[in-house]
Amino acid sequence: MLTGKMVFASGQYGDFDIFLLDLATNKLSQLTSDQYWNDYPRLSPDARRVAFTSARGDRQEIRVMDVAGGNSRSVTPDLQFAAFPCWSPDGKQLAFVSTPYFKADLFSLELESGKVRRLTSSPHSDTYPDWSPDGKKIAFCSQRGMNQDLYLLELDSLKEERITTRPGPDTSPAFSPDGKKIAFVSQRSEARERFQLLDSLWDFFYGHEGLEIWVVELGSGKLRQIMTDRGVDRNVRWSPDGTDLAFTSSTHGSDARIKICEYETGKGIPFNYDREPLRRELERPLDVADLTKAMTKYSPALHKWTPGFVERFLERVGKRELDQIYSSTERYLDWR
Repeated sequence: MLTGKMVFASGQYGDFDIFLLDLATNKLSQLTSDQYWNDYPRLSPDARRVAFTSARGDRQEIRVMDVAGGNSRSVTPDLQFAAFPCWSPDGKQLAFVSTPYFKADLFSLELESGKVRRLTSSPHSDTYPDWSPDGKKIAFCSQRGMNQDLYLLELDSLKEERITTRPGPDTSPAFSPDGKKIAFVSQRSEARERFQLLDSLWDFFYGHEGLEIWVVELGSGKLRQIMTDRGVDRNVRWSPDGTDLAFTSSTHGSDARIKICEYETGKGIPFNYDREPLRRELERPLDVADLTKAMTKYSPALHKWTPGFVERFLERVGKRELDQIYSSTERYLDWR
């Protein structure tokens, strides 16, 4: 029997919101319902609070709210951009990504004092932090050279260790509850010869058929592919007891859905819930103007670096197909 709570984001571009699923009762609750882009939720270790990313005006900030959706407050009011929050095991700090030095670096924030500490300062962008259960390390992904790999950061010394090296981008690391393994998303079957911005953006928005779930054992470096089915698998997280893995998955032309499998066997576990609250929230059709506005606000550099990307993207995928993919997509789940 599945236990605990899941949070995830769902919506359309320009109008994502945060939802909570109680696995014991199979009840789905909507935690945010404002006009802002609310995304990337993370449950605190005691599952009583939710940290998430919210795009408001010309800023992107990290907010924390009660697990019921109340008392939402910004915890990064002095930063222009903050995203990808993750909790320390004691619930007193958040690690996150910010760009005050014109690239993405990792930072930590003491929630009580508001003290911010810079954790990485390489010439490359670092993203997707995940705090180890013992509180001593943070896993993250970084593209240093021509490939995006996973790294471990020692918090005392700030010493970094590269833990994946194979061709193909690795992302979204997630520590197992015992801290001995890391699950992650990787594109290893069709490694590209060189990094291309348009291809990377395409994969982010539309998905790539080569994205699969892998696990690396930190002691031995042994790698294991968990999922081998055709489709786009992302956003992997462990069950609280470490026996199962949850992730989002989609095939060409379908919505991303949360799926669960056994870690040891890779066998899928039946999982469904009443998605009616999602349907009610998303019953309006996607507006291309809303998409363009949201993408511009969410990442102003996108239009600066790749003028006309939105228009070319819409031509490539097609309005009707885009509606099918993102009408009620589920993404960036967390499980406690």
